[in-house]
Amino acid sequence: MPVAPQQLEPRHLASRWRNPGFLVSAAVALMLGVYLGRSVAYYGSIGGESIMGASFIVVLTAFGVVAAAIAWLIIARLLRRSAGRALASAGTSAAVLAVGMVGGALTAGITGGTYHPPIFLQASAAIQGNLSGTGLVTAMVDGAAGRCDSAPDSREIASVEAIDLGSFGSGRLRGLIVFNPDGSVDGWAMIEGSDNDPEVLPIRWAGTLRVMSMSPDRSTGNVFFPNVPLGEDAKLPEQTVAPEWPRTLTGDISWECQPFGGQDPAART
Repeated sequence: MPVAPQQLEPRHLASRWRNPGFLVSAAVALMLGVYLGRSVAYYGSIGGESIMGASFIVVLTAFGVVAAAIAWLIIARLLRRSAGRALASAGTSAAVLAVGMVGGALTAGITGGTYHPPIFLQASAAIQGNLSGTGLVTAMVDGAAGRCDSAPDSREIASVEAIDLGSFGSGRLRGLIVFNPDGSVDGWAMIEGSDNDPEVLPIRWAGTLRVMSMSPDRSTGNVFFPNVPLGEDAKLPEQTVAPEWPRTLTGDISWECQPFGGQDPAART
């Protein structure tokens, strides 16, 4: 008596998930998907040209999925395995990758994965200055307006700007003091407006300053300009600053910052 052939039971998806090798590849796909999703959310939250970066990640991921499917087929061919099973495994991995990307993108905002512009605090300052150069009358100010700027997302003072340090030759000086992480202090003094014309070299003296005194929080202090040189632009070797400007600048600047107002960076969530 002839016996009808028994149909083979299809390989269920559940059995695939019990395969250690497939579990490893699925876990890698999930982690990669979360990372890519968070990257897309981050660049997308910046806006502007950064959206192109997010689009590039999505397109690159799509190409990666296609390349992975082709790789699965090649491996199946070499090992003489079922092409359908290889495509099914590749499709499942792609689905896990997509789930990871969606999850990473949706949770990026609540887990700190999106872009937050840095917070900079500002405070007014009173400036005292006494700067001189050969051939020009000394520039002097006492209590002139200035500004103190914080480091990003910090209440630490990063720089002090002197808006007007007084008359100097045919112009007026403004200056900037910058506190470096290594403890050194850089600074410059510039003739107001001399940097506006691209055809004319700016009149600026810049260099490392000597700290004479400074409070621990940098809210008050005094720095000395030790013959700070007049800058020459290396990009324009044929141009020079007019000879009537002194080649070095010396003197001192003192400042006193008011307390910072505005948002406290430490309160950001």
